[in-house]
Amino acid sequence: MNNDERLTMLYEITRSRIAEFKSQQWATTYCAALIYAALVLCKVLIEQTSKLETVVLNLIALSVLLAGINLVNRFSQSIVERQSQ
Repeated sequence: MNNDERLTMLYEITRSRIAEFKSQQWATTYCAALIYAALVLCKVLIEQTSKLETVVLNLIALSVLLAGINLVNRFSQSIVERQSQ
């Protein structure tokens, strides 16, 4: 296998990994949006929510936000790392 073939193979592997990371970023974003929609639906369906229920729903939303940001940043770092190789 010559250098050109190795370079082409490395490029293809890197391209497919970057595409996979981008796909995972979008999947994370979609899941977070669905969870937010479910939380809003819970708030709407429960007509009289207590302060405790509201706080719990807000804490869940904050947890989803932080977890989503963390995951998307990790995928982004992986993409940058792959592009620099």
